[in-house]
Amino acid sequence: MDKKPERIVVIGADYVDMLAALGEKPIAYAGSGEADEEALFKLYPWLADVQTGPFDASLITTEYKANAEAIARLNPDLIIGTPYYIEQPQYDQLSAIAPTFVTIFSPDRQWTDNLTDFGTLTGKSAEAAQVIADVDAEFVEARKLLTGLQDKTVSIADFYGGGLRLMPTYRWVEDLGLKPAANQPPAGSPLEPLSPENLDQFEGQVSLIATYDEETRAALEADPRFADLPSVQNEAQFFVGRPIIDAGLAAGPASLSWLLNQIMPLLESTPLNSAGQ
Repeated sequence: MDKKPERIVVIGADYVDMLAALGEKPIAYAGSGEADEEALFKLYPWLADVQTGPFDASLITTEYKANAEAIARLNPDLIIGTPYYIEQPQYDQLSAIAPTFVTIFSPDRQWTDNLTDFGTLTGKSAEAAQVIADVDAEFVEARKLLTGLQDKTVSIADFYGGGLRLMPTYRWVEDLGLKPAANQPPAGSPLEPLSPENLDQFEGQVSLIATYDEETRAALEADPRFADLPSVQNEAQFFVGRPIIDAGLAAGPASLSWLLNQIMPLLESTPLNSAGQ
């Protein structure tokens, strides 16, 4: 771009996190189809502490695509979004309004790649590099507190519809020195159902399970095989809220700092970690 953009519209809440780390606040943004900001903050609580700019649900249609008409009314000079909300038809419409940047979806692409691109777009490449270095430093310090968990395997899932759904591998697991369990789906893959009869295949030495109500959690704990899971035997199985899972999926500077604050007390407390101190 010839000059620094001043009126940025963002379609994708995770990118608000990254822009805020660069000192940039969009003139408007939309999240994942939520009706209002309060609903979004329940899913992405880390956003409550960053400069988000105004939330505008009308920027996403009921078909979960970018709403070109609503965006045009804001007179943006840069539009940033994800390929989920901006496919080719939307891109063609938006590009006629303002320069439009759609991030690349690839299993090999990390949040740091997006932040680097945003730094280039906003003329803040040095600031982007510093933010990445700061987050890396946070993980280096956190990893020092988990000496007993180095190279231990981790399973991550939610419990939905009567069974577990294994989550794709998250970079933060390896950044803390742990390893995804062998049957965790690779990065960029869809969730992989684990049917109730295969509960014993939830094999991580440490595990995080997101549940949505007490009834489903109780149903899982009532399964007689649950007590025999490696993570349960290790006293390293933790029930967590869905935002813990989404913080890794929607990775960014604020979400990862929030995630560390949530999970480090859990991981540090495990007998596995204590044994290795």
